[in-house]
Amino acid sequence: MAGRDAAFGVVVLGAIGTLLIFVFGVVVLALAASVSAPIQFTTDVVTVGAVSILLAILSAIFLFLYWDSVDTGDQAAWGVLLALMGAFSLWVGGGFFVGFLLTFTAGIVAVILANLPDAPSSSIYPSVPTSPRDRTTADRHGEEGLVTPTEPKPSAPNAMWMPAGGILVWLCLKCDHQNPINTQVCENCGVHRKIPT
Repeated sequence: MAGRDAAFGVVVLGAIGTLLIFVFGVVVLALAASVSAPIQFTTDVVTVGAVSILLAILSAIFLFLYWDSVDTGDQAAWGVLLALMGAFSLWVGGGFFVGFLLTFTAGIVAVILANLPDAPSSSIYPSVPTSPRDRTTADRHGEEGLVTPTEPKPSAPNAMWMPAGGILVWLCLKCDHQNPINTQVCENCGVHRKIPT
């Protein structure tokens, strides 16, 4: 999982891109209001400006949710949505193109950081419990010199069922002898029948 510093970098990158997309939408709306042009052109320009502002708002929401989440799966999901908002912004102008680049890159970096493995030091060195509540039973037994009880391992099977000549038999896994189903001991080597369940 990415550290907070890396996540902060993603948020800053995405926030700048989102701001550029928002400013682009406001500029386009202002131009549509100030220019006298055919109605169809004005309607299209207003749509582009409104969509840019909507994408900027959605990107800002996804950035906040990315920053607020602690689960790597959630961070990856918000990163994907942020990258999608950046890609959609390119369709309507991309926030002077730089907004698209920054927002899309922030989303991709968020996904990459969310999928990075934890720091290698945590897997090499065991964590030290900070309070008695954090210690496991094995920790307490190790400190007190006690042996931690372990569950007995199940014994390996010595036989398996199989059909032979239209009847069911059990095959001794020690000597490969086919024994009748009603016998408990191998007729060839004397091993007791233990069949996996």
